[in-house]
Amino acid sequence: MGVLSAWAGVILILFQWSLEAGYLGGGNIAAATNPMLLGIVFDGASGGRLILVVAGLLLVQAIQLNNLAFSKTANSLSLVGVLLVMLAFVQVGHTVNTPRLVLAVLLIVHLMAAAFWVASLWPLFHLGGNITTTAIPPAF
Repeated sequence: MGVLSAWAGVILILFQWSLEAGYLGGGNIAAATNPMLLGIVFDGASGGRLILVVAGLLLVQAIQLNNLAFSKTANSLSLVGVLLVMLAFVQVGHTVNTPRLVLAVLLIVHLMAAAFWVASLWPLFHLGGNITTTAIPPAF
């Protein structure tokens, strides 16, 4: 599922690249496929963010290399990928204001906490058990 999610993220970020170019050119398909507008988006702050996200999502897939010889290397590459994706969030938006470093660190900590929280929901659901199979004693 992680590999599919990473590839879906890559496809969506490339789609966002053409959407931003289309927005610059007036909101039509011709502008979204215009090489000059695509180059303008790629050379700007959004382009740097696009590169970081795609590189990070490609590195995240290294966790699938579960060979014992590559286990630590694969985990390290996946961690670098996660950090690149998180770093991409601070390239545009509210974190470019002063004090940029403080805002960037706070946003990354916030995103990591949210990712941890969301990722813990499924194991907690299984740990708690399914309510339809749990026998509830009758109250007398």
